[in-house]
Amino acid sequence: MKEAHVGAIMDSYNLINGTHATQNGWLNNTVAKKDWGFPGIIMSDWDAVYDGVAAVNNGLDLEMPFLRYMAPEILLPAVKDGRVSEATIDDHVRRILRLILRFQMNGRPPDDSVSLFSEPSDQTALKIARESIVLLKNDRSILPLDPARTCTLAVIGPNASPAVMGGGGSAIVATYHSVSILEGLAAFLHNAPAQPNCAHTVLYDSGLTDRFEVFHATHFDRGLTQQSFATRDFTGPAQETSRLSLSEDRVHTSRTGSLRFAGQFTAPADGIYYAVIHDGRPSDHHTLYLDNQRVVDPAPIDTGTWYIPLPQALAKGQTIQIRFDYLPANDEVYPGLGIVAAGDILSARARRIARNSDAVLIAAGFDKSTEHEGADRTFTLPPLQNELIRNLAPLNPHTILALTGGGNVDMNPWIDRIPALLHLWYPGEEGGAALADVVFGTQNPEGKLPVSFEMRWEDNPTFHSYYPLEGLDQPSPACLAGDSCRGKGTPHIKYSEGIFLGYRYYVTPSVDTAGTPPRFPFGFGLSYTHFVYSGLRLSRTTAHPDDPITVTLTVTNNGKVPGADVAQVYVGEQNPTIPRPRYELKAFQKVRLAPGESRTITLSLNRRSFAYWSDSDHDWKVDPATFTIYAGDSSADLPLHADLTLQ
Repeated sequence: MKEAHVGAIMDSYNLINGTHATQNGWLNNTVAKKDWGFPGIIMSDWDAVYDGVAAVNNGLDLEMPFLRYMAPEILLPAVKDGRVSEATIDDHVRRILRLILRFQMNGRPPDDSVSLFSEPSDQTALKIARESIVLLKNDRSILPLDPARTCTLAVIGPNASPAVMGGGGSAIVATYHSVSILEGLAAFLHNAPAQPNCAHTVLYDSGLTDRFEVFHATHFDRGLTQQSFATRDFTGPAQETSRLSLSEDRVHTSRTGSLRFAGQFTAPADGIYYAVIHDGRPSDHHTLYLDNQRVVDPAPIDTGTWYIPLPQALAKGQTIQIRFDYLPANDEVYPGLGIVAAGDILSARARRIARNSDAVLIAAGFDKSTEHEGADRTFTLPPLQNELIRNLAPLNPHTILALTGGGNVDMNPWIDRIPALLHLWYPGEEGGAALADVVFGTQNPEGKLPVSFEMRWEDNPTFHSYYPLEGLDQPSPACLAGDSCRGKGTPHIKYSEGIFLGYRYYVTPSVDTAGTPPRFPFGFGLSYTHFVYSGLRLSRTTAHPDDPITVTLTVTNNGKVPGADVAQVYVGEQNPTIPRPRYELKAFQKVRLAPGESRTITLSLNRRSFAYWSDSDHDWKVDPATFTIYAGDSSADLPLHADLTLQ
């Protein structure tokens, strides 16, 4: 907050130490405005104000998005009867005016030198996207691809086009233009030189078998029985007909009636199967029953199309009973129903172009419809993507997976099959162009993980205190202790992980539940070159906590291409008097080096680098102790260390 000179802080909905953030005087006035010297405004999250007088007196400057509790009819009487002072109002007004003037929002036209649509803006977006992409896996050094030898590139997957710039809700900003992964790769190869007899070609497929193919290929034993009811609850007499399949052709009905389709399916082979359903119109509703058990729909693949995994694998010759109840919203509907084996989800075209291309890039992950504000997203990829990746990977030895999303996903279904893995996060409007630069080597990947990527959701330190997800039959372990986590109202959550969150958990063997290391540790990120760390030195080995400490080390690019690495310095107390992480990140610096180049860098530590928050003292505290200073390129790769004694 201090270093970036931010203009505004947003108070959350949460209660902090029993008081709402928007009326928490300790948080807003004591910490932010007094201790930090924050000169800007503190605003509320949307509708996070509950008491206007308490909010004004405890540091909130601006209620968003409407005046409900800090409105004149509430605050003016409070000023007149002395519950709110004019000096308090003056401070809030000054802060808002300063912000208006700082950003030239006081009625004057904006500075013409700053444009939302300009070449410098595009270059900034491209630079940020290039530097943020993280290379997580690169077996056999298949990346970077040689553009001169990549005559045919297959781009397959749901996130290839259109561009996936950000998550949903407040996480997305509309732009004048955007570059999708498909566009970025195609544009790069179009402008790249090629070897003789090599005409650059980019082939695309979404990857999934078309739903029409599934509907027409599904064989129901003796076909389906169609019943049309005049009621919405499937009661009363029914008009009954027979049909071989339900292939999204027109069905005449009444918007006040209902349709029921029933049949039997026999598995032609052992395996996992999916029911594929299409709603004719967004306003139509359906319910699927398998062996008289209702099946819960996952998120749709696209508007109106669901791929629903059958509850259990089927053996060859095993038969299941299917019932499809349909509530139409119009007189004509176009429902579809089919069954497909998991191994057949990948489209025939995707298989063909994957086999016949020099390399395959799979564009998968989340988007604004599957990862957004207001809900926790799943740890697994959206429906069918695991199957798509598993089926594609064996078809081409040069398969690259580019993941879009805000964090980790369950990689267990395919991580051993994918030789190269890139995490794009949400790369913004120039994401496709940035990915092309990384894939073809004009940009050496330099992104580092700002979080730990666990192997399984169960390995996360919050797993045992996480509230139960809707639809689970059993409560989470935290709920078994007697706390009510179900029913109406807000679930009670215990933050049992304490300070051992993220990498602090994984690097601390003394934590009872810690054990399994993460798949990719905090600070991790591969490069097309190799960096060596050496020569760690401290400015002193014995010091007072208030003495500045400098850490000096040398980073060498031991490879053949230029690149950048992030030198990371961690600090750990050897024999702490209270539970503390084994070590914590306290300083870091990005270093750009040419092949063979070395550079000595200096990073600074201060009192806070060694301190912990003391509840009893209500302040940051440093114990006289011996600390170890570690240095390296991730929380799990720290080859350098030295001891420092604070007296």
